[in-house]
Amino acid sequence: MPRYYDWDKEFDNTFELDDTVEQRIRDLVEETGFDATLPNDWTFRDIGI
Repeated sequence: MPRYYDWDKEFDNTFELDDTVEQRIRDLVEETGFDATLPNDWTFRDIGI
């Protein structure tokens, strides 16, 4: 990769989850009990993935 290569301009490093995927992740967090360590209004940033 050249030194002048600008990764941020070349690639979008954000994404949006499909609603069904988001719900499945929320269900898994609840099923595994991981939500016990999270605030009631937790976001995906809170789970540290």
